[in-house]
Amino acid sequence: MSGMLIIDFERSGGFAGIPVKATFSDQVLNEDELNDLRHLIENSDFLLLKNSDNPDRLSPDQFLYKISVVTTVYSHSVSLYEQEITPGLRPLIRLLLDIARRSKH
Repeated sequence: MSGMLIIDFERSGGFAGIPVKATFSDQVLNEDELNDLRHLIENSDFLLLKNSDNPDRLSPDQFLYKISVVTTVYSHSVSLYEQEITPGLRPLIRLLLDIARRSKH
């Protein structure tokens, strides 16, 4: 996967209720970050994920993740509660959180 990559990422909820929100693109990320993100998107089955369909299952202080990925080939968005995050998706979310936190400084 190469070419255009735009990711909108948001984590909301949690005990403190402090959101983390960022937009990343191939224009601002370094080559290592781009390669890592592309690899994690491909290997996390991100494109197969569907939005959470049961907000009643949300526990107090749980996070809600919203991820939107746009490339020249596809566009896919998903909203998932913390308890619905698959093991394959966790590394992608960790990297997105790390990049979002670094980009605020």
